[in-house]
Amino acid sequence: MKLNKLTILYGIITVMIIVIIFFFITYSSQKNNLEKLGRYVNDLMLISGVGAFQDAHNHADISIYLNGKKLDLSQEQYQLRARHLHLENSEGEVIHTHASGITIGHFLNSLGFRLTNSCLKTNFGIFCDNENSKLKFYVNGKPNDEFSAYVIKDLDKILISYGTENESELQVQIKSITDFSKKYSNTRMGDS
Repeated sequence: MKLNKLTILYGIITVMIIVIIFFFITYSSQKNNLEKLGRYVNDLMLISGVGAFQDAHNHADISIYLNGKKLDLSQEQYQLRARHLHLENSEGEVIHTHASGITIGHFLNSLGFRLTNSCLKTNFGIFCDNENSKLKFYVNGKPNDEFSAYVIKDLDKILISYGTENESELQVQIKSITDFSKKYSNTRMGDS
C-alpha cells in the first residue's frame, strides 16, 4: 500500500514538473516571438518614416477628381482602414493622422489605392497620364510634384485630379475642397 501511494506521489510530482517545464518553454517562446514582432514593427516604422502611434495629430482636407467627377470617400469601404490614419467621422473629406511622417501615399495605400507621379490606381480602375489626360497633385492651391511622398500636414488642402481639366477647371476643383479639417484640428488658422 505504501509503495502504491509513494508511486502515485512520484507520478503526480513528475507530471507537475513536466507541465511546469511545458508552460515555461511555451511562455519563453511566446515572449521571444512578441519581442521579434516588436522589433519587426519598429523596423518597418523606421524604414517607412512613420512615427509612433499618437506622436502627431493632424487633419487635412482632401478631394479626388477622376475625369471631372469627385470620388466619394465617405463610402463604408474607405472608412477606418488603418490605425495610424483614416478618414474623419465617415465624412470622406478629412484625413486624420495619428503619427508623424504619414504621406499621401500611405493614406492612399490604406484605401487600396496606389499613387505615382503619373498614375493613380484605384479599386475601380487605373488612371495614367496619356496624350489627353494628366494626373495633377495640388497642396494648398499650388501644384506639388511630391505626389505619394508628400507628408500630410495639419490643415492641408489636398487635390488629386486626373483628366483633361484646364487651369480654370482645376481652380474650381481646388475651391471645392472643404475646410472641415479646421473643426477637428488642434491648430487653428492663425495659431502657431
